Amino acid sequence: MRPTVLALILSTAVAASCFVSTRSGDLACSQTSDCQSPRVCENGYCVIDGNACPGVCNDGCSSDGTCNVKGHGGDNITCPSGKTCNITCTADDCGSITCTNADKCTIMCVGDNSCGNITCGAADCIITCDGTNACGDVTCGTQQSGNKMGRCRVDCNGTNGCGNVSCGNSCDCVVGGCAGTGQCGTLTCPRSMGNYCTPTGANGPPCIDTTSGCSC
Repeated sequence: MRPTVLALILSTAVAASCFVSTRSGDLACSQTSDCQSPRVCENGYCVIDGNACPGVCNDGCSSDGTCNVKGHGGDNITCPSGKTCNITCTADDCGSITCTNADKCTIMCVGDNSCGNITCGAADCIITCDGTNACGDVTCGTQQSGNKMGRCRVDCNGTNGCGNVSCGNSCDCVVGGCAGTGQCGTLTCPRSMGNYCTPTGANGPPCIDTTSGCSC
């Protein structure tokens, strides 16, 4: 092949390559909802930005970094690891809610069948269940290396406002509104220093805040 022909082919190939898009289809985006968490959309690409508001925070992030979430369509919700979340659900809005690795969650389930099961591991959780079957089962605390972690405040109102409330591995748990018949399922309260955080010293009655050592 003559040198002039070879040079022409090479120059044509180089010129053509300038017009080939190198953007990965998996990373191209027009909005953050196009990206998989923890990536967010910036300048047309899905990128990981530790300071960005995670996509799950569909009601935005507060100036202090709190993630605000509004339930929609019965979707499951997971608060991002290490985050503080405010989660609001009305009738049939939310599926299961997970705050296992979060720092703190405030969860408002207001209206019939607002939320599914709620799991709070090491996170501190403030949970309001107001309505018929407002919440499914609530699990607070996690056992790690023998240490009880996670504090919970659970307020149950309405017929079957809460399902079973399990705080056996929580370091502190207060459950209100369960005095009425049919407002809660089975209650399991934390035990520390040989004492249950209940009025009778046994599981079953509402968990209460005491000075018996059942606190963080």
